[in-house]
Amino acid sequence: MQEWFTCEQGYEVQVSAMQDKVAKGRLKDMYYEAHVQVLITYYADVLCQRLPKEEARKMILDPDTDIDREFYLQFPADWCKSYMDCWEAIVDEWKKPESYVERRRKSAYAKARRGPAHHQGSRSLGGFMDAWSQAHDGQLINEYEGYALSHKGRATDPDNVYSSADGPEAYTNPNAYEKMVQYTEAARMRHGPTYDPAQQPLDTDILTRTGGGKQHGRYFIAHSAINPATVLTLRQVRRSDSTTSSDVPI
Repeated sequence: MQEWFTCEQGYEVQVSAMQDKVAKGRLKDMYYEAHVQVLITYYADVLCQRLPKEEARKMILDPDTDIDREFYLQFPADWCKSYMDCWEAIVDEWKKPESYVERRRKSAYAKARRGPAHHQGSRSLGGFMDAWSQAHDGQLINEYEGYALSHKGRATDPDNVYSSADGPEAYTNPNAYEKMVQYTEAARMRHGPTYDPAQQPLDTDILTRTGGGKQHGRYFIAHSAINPATVLTLRQVRRSDSTTSSDVPI
């Protein structure tokens, strides 16, 4: 791939961060799909029954519905068949009580997400903002507005415009609205009650504080529009708080 494409100068840090993110995501998906596939294969080869993938996903949430460890060991993933000691360690991790708790937590989180995550498609938030600007006579918007609009509708929709008066019903995913409210309230604690986030650049220190650092590998809002090299980590923010008082708690 890199024989044909090169990174545009000045975007090396963002590209590296994106590569790390994608690689970690693919690795997690690989483990998860292998986990689910073991149940499907066991039901087909041993019980001679068809197990839908959706049902298998539910079964791994509870030790009472999950299959026994010995059956997991009988059906290793293709990529791990030559490393059975590694497969055994993976299975032991899956079977830990705390692993079931974590899977149920993630499942509940996924169900709680209302509506589509956003309307960016495969574009980054910056790409969505560019497309919106082209479709709206060259109007410029900042990352906060872009984040809001990407959770309201398509970039090319002429009616998709930002208004501070919009409530949660204007957004296809109200979780985005709730995050915007939290960020705005924290920003006004620091910058004053008249602070308008749609007219100012994102305060990345406040993003780190309101989001408790990066949650699930993402900043609180406008993740793909943020250069990680410009953002302090949660540890660095806490270290600074140990020497100075902050107007926005973590």
